[in-house]
Amino acid sequence: PRDMYGKLPRPYINLGFPKMGTTSLHGFFGCGGYRSVHYRCNVTTSCGDCLKEQASRYYNAHGDDHSNTNDDIRNINRDNPPPLTLRTCGHSDMYAQIDNGMYFPQIELLPDLLNSLPNATFFITFRSMHMWWKSLKAWPPSEPIRKMNNILRNINITGLPEGKGRDLREM
Repeated sequence: PRDMYGKLPRPYINLGFPKMGTTSLHGFFGCGGYRSVHYRCNVTTSCGDCLKEQASRYYNAHGDDHSNTNDDIRNINRDNPPPLTLRTCGHSDMYAQIDNGMYFPQIELLPDLLNSLPNATFFITFRSMHMWWKSLKAWPPSEPIRKMNNILRNINITGLPEGKGRDLREM
């Protein structure tokens, strides 16, 4: 609604998966005059890498010894969640894609993000599963072998066991 324009609290954070409209969301906010980042929170670092590093540093400093894999961060003691912030990753109004294509803080660190950023406005973009699958199989265009659908199938994401995702039905 028009009466909400400019009133939703920042930062704006998209929790959607890659190829689910993240580039369009990034462009939309940029066109509206907002500072928006997509994938990279700054020139050298992806938002996903930055958030994973923050969580790892925090948990290591608090006695949780792990090797920074998705499993290790996912299975740690959540009684004292880390104070995550995207501001240390790069200052922006909109974070249109916070994963790095291999690590998904919007899944693995979701409770920590919600606790650390209680006033943020969270978005979730979505498109038809058929169109998403088609896009995954074609991305990136310069890589004929290592497409995003194969990458997702070969990493361990909570809710999508490694090896699953061979076709649209499994996804």
